[in-house]
Amino acid sequence: MNGSKSILIVLSIIILVLAGASGYLYMNNVDLHAQVEDLTSKNQALQNQVQSLQNDKASLQSQLDQLQNQLNELIQERDNLIAQVNNLTEIKRQLEAQVQDLQEENADLTQEIQDLQNQIDQLNEEIQQLNQKIDELNDQIQDLYKIINLELQTTIASETINLPYNYYYKVTFYANYSGYLIFRWTATVENLTIYVEGYYEGNYYVPRYRYLEAGGAIIIPVLPGRVNVYLINDIASQGATITYELIYVY
Repeated sequence: MNGSKSILIVLSIIILVLAGASGYLYMNNVDLHAQVEDLTSKNQALQNQVQSLQNDKASLQSQLDQLQNQLNELIQERDNLIAQVNNLTEIKRQLEAQVQDLQEENADLTQEIQDLQNQIDQLNEEIQQLNQKIDELNDQIQDLYKIINLELQTTIASETINLPYNYYYKVTFYANYSGYLIFRWTATVENLTIYVEGYYEGNYYVPRYRYLEAGGAIIIPVLPGRVNVYLINDIASQGATITYELIYVY
């Protein structure tokens, strides 16, 4: 009996222990299940994060590839621009050399143009002087034609004088060309004497005129040289008032 009780007691104890252990295990199992669910949830979240990160990585990789392509294009464009700059720099250097040559040539041409302009100005001045001489010669030629044709005239004297009896009045001038004198007069007496002395190349000539009228006009030929014209009141036996005009035609 005692042995059976002991076994029962032991079994009871074992049952109690097992029941306690079972409760403990149940509780641990519940706790572990909760932990597993939590870990599963966290794992899923981490997987989602990993997937998101992978997606972001893929997107970033795609962007990185695009940026790399853009970088490669920019590098190529830069290299092309550098080549263009180098080419344009060489062209600029050549153009600067051409400009320098043209400037030097322009300086030479400018000096040559200035020299030619100076020659032109000098020739224009000489031409102007020659034209002036031509005009002067033409004027002289016209004057000579007029002289040949006796178309020029100069008034030697034009005045009124009082001439006492037995006195004379002398007018002297120099004739440059052969021509004639026109002597016009009016007087208060008649019988005046007009006496002309001429000197031509050392020769002496004397036209002498006596008129009874108290007025009139006469023509007296003259040669180049000094000419003296005398008005003489030597006949009327009285003083005379004479108004006369002496014109030299040549």
